[in-house]
Amino acid sequence: MKKKARNTPDLIKIIYDFAATHPEWRTSQGARDECVRSFELFSEYLKSKRLSNIYKIKYYEFDLTTGSNTLPKVYIHKRGLSEQHCVVSTRDYLIDFTAKQYSSKLPYPFIIPRSILRPRARPKN
Repeated sequence: MKKKARNTPDLIKIIYDFAATHPEWRTSQGARDECVRSFELFSEYLKSKRLSNIYKIKYYEFDLTTGSNTLPKVYIHKRGLSEQHCVVSTRDYLIDFTAKQYSSKLPYPFIIPRSILRPRARPKN
């Protein structure tokens, strides 16, 4: 397992610091249709902090039209919606900066530890 470099900021702190720069995503209306943009901006944020080589992220997209029993439960009840949704994928987490568009009760940002996902739900990095 690759160890984090000494004095490297914690990823969770980085996620919350970035989220604080986008308060518009705290509401369902502000988060609507912003998932791709949130990925792009988070990627740029990591680059600007010179952390993109330490914290490699990927774009993870899934289809809400067909649904899947491998998706986190918050998305499963949205079956039948005709849309794609994407989140940020890291080695340890899926990060959804725009989850409020699906439920106002979700935290912002919505961070899903991979360890709680069923094996088939774990996106490959």
